[in-house]
Amino acid sequence: MVLFIFSKSNIFHSFFIGLYYNHPSMFNFSSLIYLVFLFYVLSPNVLLRIPPNGSKHVVAFVHAVVFAVVYYYTSGYVGAMLGSL
Repeated sequence: MVLFIFSKSNIFHSFFIGLYYNHPSMFNFSSLIYLVFLFYVLSPNVLLRIPPNGSKHVVAFVHAVVFAVVYYYTSGYVGAMLGSL
């Protein structure tokens, strides 16, 4: 029986090694850039604020849902497009 001990440094190390070697179970660098860009663009008050008169919690929740939906539907297309570069 093998016991694996996961520490924060091991998890971060394998994440960045996965980015470098383009491991299939990890993001590659271009996908990470797309994810960061999409998060910034869909943050409240950058391009829009939905709903306009909502509390900060409602606005944050709505923008989180919009981010998840947009990322879900565009990640495959953008990944394929960036993978062909």
